[in-house]
Amino acid sequence: MLEPFLKTFNITSKNILEDDKHLFASIPEKLLEFMSVFGGSTFNNGIYRIHSFASSLQWSIRLTEYFPDYKNQIFPFGFDWMSRQFCLNKDNKRIYMFDPATVEDFQLEKGLYEFHNEDIVGGVLADSLFREVLSFCRLKMLNYNECLGYKIPLFLNGKDVVANHEKLDLEVYWHLSTQIYNKIKNLPDGTRIDNIVLE
Repeated sequence: MLEPFLKTFNITSKNILEDDKHLFASIPEKLLEFMSVFGGSTFNNGIYRIHSFASSLQWSIRLTEYFPDYKNQIFPFGFDWMSRQFCLNKDNKRIYMFDPATVEDFQLEKGLYEFHNEDIVGGVLADSLFREVLSFCRLKMLNYNECLGYKIPLFLNGKDVVANHEKLDLEVYWHLSTQIYNKIKNLPDGTRIDNIVLE
């Protein structure tokens, strides 16, 4: 079922997980099988990682704080080096991607296996850019809870270039990006932002 994906992506590390399937009252059968096998896995030095059942539940809560329309509708299953979160809809026919760099959501009319075999293999993870940014940051790999985020967010006119990336904690990056975005999203176009204080 996942042959194209597994021919392209190798597990480079895996967290030891407890059996936490019971955390979800209901979950699509394919996703249950997928996460039972690959939960906690890091592929190709951190370009892509799979949630455990516990982290999936945590991120479903966190994501719906930022995107309330998706409450009780999504199952997070994976995330990439840019901290983008990938989720399956309850009907197993739709994939959602949530991006902290732009604080936007995107939708694909695809199932779980189709997404991995076609989109992930086809380059949705920006493989060559990952290697460039990893090299720029003088890293060989990312740990499970790390990402390569923008130093200056795109929505603050940050440049989408290699030099505007740094290694960050995954949760911290999401929290800061969404908090800053929510403070500025209703400001008129052209508003000057002189400084940001992080507390």
